[in-house]
Amino acid sequence: IEEIIIMATNKKNIALSGLARTLVRGGYIDQENAEKLFLESQKKRTPFVNLVVENKMVSGATVATAAAKEFGMPIVAIDLVEIDPEIIKLVGNDLIKKHSALPIFKRGNHLTVAVSDPTNIQTLDEIKFATGLTAHAVVVEADKLSKKIEKVIEDTDSGLGDMDDTEFDNLD
Repeated sequence: IEEIIIMATNKKNIALSGLARTLVRGGYIDQENAEKLFLESQKKRTPFVNLVVENKMVSGATVATAAAKEFGMPIVAIDLVEIDPEIIKLVGNDLIKKHSALPIFKRGNHLTVAVSDPTNIQTLDEIKFATGLTAHAVVVEADKLSKKIEKVIEDTDSGLGDMDDTEFDNLD
């Protein structure tokens, strides 16, 4: 029994940072589940936030609200945003998929990027390096961001962008 007690007390908590820590401190998710999902996200090379939402630990809206409040960033309703295909080409599908980050607006040398985890600075740095533009993050719901990325990539891969069937009617 002493061995079990020693083993249990020697278990170290993982030092959570960023949004994971914010969700634990805010009481949205407990430390143990956060640690499990954090380790799984590293193993799978997928964003922690996506796993939290996919596993229904916390809703996408709650995560986005907590992130926006904690880090003083605006929330964007990504499903209502029309994205110019030229902005997607600036960043490229590979980088978008790798980081679950979607460029949504460009003005001058500034690029607005939709992310579900604004603490992932590496994402903005890589986008800045790839585009030569200053990247600014806005917070969006993880599940809605994933769906929007799928749609945008599908549209750019097909080469048709947002064209609908009526644009092909008068091709004779």
